Amino acid sequence: MLEDAADALYVGAGHMVFLRSARLMAAPFDLEKLEVTGQPVPVVEGIMQALNVGNAAYNTAAGQFSISASGSITYAPGGILPDSEDSLVWVDHKGKAEPIASFKAPFFAPRLSPDFQSIAYYTAGKERQIWIYNLYRGTATKLTSEGRASRATWTPEGRRVAFAWSKAGPENIYWQPADGSSPMERLTQSEYQQRPGSWSPDGKTLAIAQQHPDIGWDIGLLQIPDRKVTPFLNSRFNEVYPEFSPDGRWIACGSNESGRQEVYVRPFPGPGGKSQISNEGGAEPLWSRNGKQLFYRR
Repeated sequence: MLEDAADALYVGAGHMVFLRSARLMAAPFDLEKLEVTGQPVPVVEGIMQALNVGNAAYNTAAGQFSISASGSITYAPGGILPDSEDSLVWVDHKGKAEPIASFKAPFFAPRLSPDFQSIAYYTAGKERQIWIYNLYRGTATKLTSEGRASRATWTPEGRRVAFAWSKAGPENIYWQPADGSSPMERLTQSEYQQRPGSWSPDGKTLAIAQQHPDIGWDIGLLQIPDRKVTPFLNSRFNEVYPEFSPDGRWIACGSNESGRQEVYVRPFPGPGGKSQISNEGGAEPLWSRNGKQLFYRR
């Protein structure tokens, strides 16, 4: 097995080529044993490769190259897209934006801590890691340091953040003290991709989204005391971004049951019907702290 390799192609004459971070590599290959028999060597630098794209669905690692029977190579130059340079800002109800951090980064999914002193976010770039930005010191500290992480969410008391993480395979749910005082701890064991949503006010339940290859994304409830996940909303549609209301009586989420992504609110723990909130498309709902408003992206 080759580490950090993608888009492999057997090119005859006992060789295989593949991409490693936009660099075309070649290695001797035994076609009968189906194994690499020597060290890879670089062939071409800077081949355009589908990595670090904003939409994760397009991060296929495919390379824009082809090799003829005679060994000639044609390719599109460009390498891997650089990280986006985004700003972390406050936005008021009139849409006015004010900078928070003095630097730019591929910020994604920022979440304000319960004590209003810090912001957790993850970098959606070449590194997908969880960071904690201290609003008073103006410093950003990396919480995770390896693998890939996403979607940090604060526990109600503000001492920990839960997030999705994986070193290989599907991302599951972990949590860790926000000050990094102890290592991350695994909360779920699943063969499916998972994303944390938000916490019930008592901190005993974490609403999560889980992707099943046959039916898409559904919403489950992770019970912290016993680490068990129970279903909350399973259907043939994609249900994502579950968010508890501040009083714990409702869960807002996104669903494509109408044919496009819209925001709905359902009673918790139920039973009861749903109320559609958005009407021209909506995703990623968030409640205001007093529970009287619901914000979402369109």
